[in-house]
Amino acid sequence: MNVTKKGNRQGSTSLNVKDEFYNLKHYYQQKKELAIMVIRAEEENEKLLLENKTLSTEVDCLKNLFKEGMGTPTQFSKMLNGVNSQQINHFLAERKWLYNESKSGMRWRVASYARDKYLTEKKAK
Repeated sequence: MNVTKKGNRQGSTSLNVKDEFYNLKHYYQQKKELAIMVIRAEEENEKLLLENKTLSTEVDCLKNLFKEGMGTPTQFSKMLNGVNSQQINHFLAERKWLYNESKSGMRWRVASYARDKYLTEKKAK
């Protein structure tokens, strides 16, 4: 009877060592995976910071094109080289952003939808 207990103890001790070895192996594997995840997250963060810096520079450059009080697409398109402002106006008229106020010539006005959402219209002095 004493032998069987000793045999059981040896078997259970053997299982405990195997379990502990597996647990340690699993623990270090998780630590390794976590370290790799941290490194990848830091690399992604650096990449996004660089992209953010680049985009903020572009936004600052584009802000110069938009000035307060410049509400007509014609004024905007005249600032751009090689852009035909009449074609822009006709395109926007097709989209119901502009309408021709004059019966005899071309006097474009901003439609209410576009004025309220996108464009400002200032009175001429």
